[in-house]
Amino acid sequence: MDPYLLKSMLKQSKTNIDKYIEETFDHHPPITDEIIQLHTVIRTVIKKTAYALIEHVPEGKELSIALRHLEEVMFWSNAGIARKLSIIPKPTQMFKSKEKKEKNAT
Repeated sequence: MDPYLLKSMLKQSKTNIDKYIEETFDHHPPITDEIIQLHTVIRTVIKKTAYALIEHVPEGKELSIALRHLEEVMFWSNAGIARKLSIIPKPTQMFKSKEKKEKNAT
């Protein structure tokens, strides 16, 4: 959910607001080696880009701003991976999923 829509969220149910807050501000540890690898790929690309910027852009506010934004790119990229791929199903979700599979099998 987009934080800029907070005003409209206030008109929504408390459940939706709670879900947004929990998903956004919770810790999302990587749960597989594949997800850890994705984080590593992002960090590697960002580091190479940072070195290239430092090598080719003259010192000054432009370089400083570029590096700051590159840090944001790394943050938001890793946040996207963590928030979307590192979600561990809650026990109730796993139970519901198992029930559906059992119903479909019959």
